[in-house]
Amino acid sequence: MISHECYSPVMQAIELHYRHAKGENLLLVAPQSNPYKIVWVRKQIEMFARLGWKFVLLDLSEGSDLGPPHLLGGKWSMVELNAMANLRVPITVRVPSLSHLLETLDLIYVFKKTSRFPHVVLVHLGDVRVLTDAEKHALQSALERMRENGVWLIADRFQPLQWDRMSSFYDTQIVLAGVPNDDAWNEWVRLNHLSDVDVEDLEEDEGYFLFRGRSEGARRLLQASLREEAD
Repeated sequence: MISHECYSPVMQAIELHYRHAKGENLLLVAPQSNPYKIVWVRKQIEMFARLGWKFVLLDLSEGSDLGPPHLLGGKWSMVELNAMANLRVPITVRVPSLSHLLETLDLIYVFKKTSRFPHVVLVHLGDVRVLTDAEKHALQSALERMRENGVWLIADRFQPLQWDRMSSFYDTQIVLAGVPNDDAWNEWVRLNHLSDVDVEDLEEDEGYFLFRGRSEGARRLLQASLREEAD
């Protein structure tokens, strides 16, 4: 856990595949306009999948950013669930709305409790921006139930996140260039006791990487380029 000492970013390559430990939770905040956002995420998924990790990708983005879906979210048969559990390729699930996403997360949680389903759950919120306090609570609670094998969350901005539980839940937090420099950004900086950080200082291909938990990079804040990862 990060202490109340202020952390300033160090300019360094990220090499996230060495730093992010299995079972840790990852938060990526980056606007839809950032051209490195999804390319970088896909490369991370591919790389970890080659290491034997299993993923289920719940994609709420309008353009199906994570690729053509294998399934639609909702009520799956036991045949479909068992097939998902045995597949080694990342499974992409299309969810058209927040309510549909919450229903799908509930189904996955039940299946995780009754069967072997050691998948990292990745949720891409698409351009969802304005949620009520009740919706934020429901989303964060649903994600927290998935913590055993790891949760990755992609958000367009900080607004859909529940502040009082966010900082303690996400072991790796990433903010890419283009995120609005607003009250929500300032709250993220304050909660994590950061200094000398400003999203307006980031180049298009840069981001802040805050490492926590058990990863090799724990207790470090990096300002790093995504360009090598994206090329």
